[in-house]
Amino acid sequence: MILFFIIHIIVAGVILFFHPIKRSPLSYLLSFFLIFFPIVGPLTFLYVTHGKNHVGKEEIATEHFDWIEEAKHKKISQKKQVLQLQNVVPLQEALLLNNKAIRRELIIDAVLVNPDRFVPLLKEARLNDDVEVVHYATTILSELSTKYETQLDELEMKVSENPNNLNFQKAYLDFLYDYLMSDLLEGHLSDVLKSRYMTIMQNLIGKNQIKDIEDYQRLAMLYLETNKLDKLSQLIDVMGEQFPDEEATLMVRLEWIIAKKSATELQQFFSDLKKSRVYFSKANREKIAFWQAGVY
Repeated sequence: MILFFIIHIIVAGVILFFHPIKRSPLSYLLSFFLIFFPIVGPLTFLYVTHGKNHVGKEEIATEHFDWIEEAKHKKISQKKQVLQLQNVVPLQEALLLNNKAIRRELIIDAVLVNPDRFVPLLKEARLNDDVEVVHYATTILSELSTKYETQLDELEMKVSENPNNLNFQKAYLDFLYDYLMSDLLEGHLSDVLKSRYMTIMQNLIGKNQIKDIEDYQRLAMLYLETNKLDKLSQLIDVMGEQFPDEEATLMVRLEWIIAKKSATELQQFFSDLKKSRVYFSKANREKIAFWQAGVY
């Protein structure tokens, strides 16, 4: 047994000599496998570093961890890799399989492809009966949270240094919203950051500095989520002035009425809708039909 481990250390040393560790999360993870998993570790290291999919995966993983925002520009290639992963075994189902090798492989694939896409499942993986899967999932989630918080701090510093620069403020708010939607935030910190987003966005809208209707929608959904219906009512009035004939304006108004549980206002909404020439998407048409059926 001792001889076996000595041979393993020698093999690992030779591999590391010819393949120096790069400063990236992927390289550190592979080196961990190489050193602490005899036979499987060296094979995994050599397969990933020389496998046909390595280049694309390492580039995506490295860019994701170094600059999460840039990952948005790689959606097409990432979607292809995600589909390849899902075509083998759906991650959620794989975590239920009594096969540790598959579970570990899929956790690693989640790191290589696009970790923040799998945050809910990584949280679920923390409750898995495989200690190593729990360790990997916890480590990935911790790394993601750290990267988001570091990037957010950097953007916040740029805003504080350039308080009148609208581009910096928008970049900060866009990234903050992505963080809020990532499922990484919980409890008090989530509440604090939601409040910060709503306050800053509300101030910018009040100064007529926000022109994109999507930003109004985001603020409206957060008002709904936090049950700030009075503020939502004021926002709907502004949206009615800025975007009177937009689908988003009417759908936000519908959500507000539903949250208030006002049958009278719901009837008035559908009455007004008959006079409107706004085109609705299929999903929104189905939603309108559902609530309309309950009224008439």
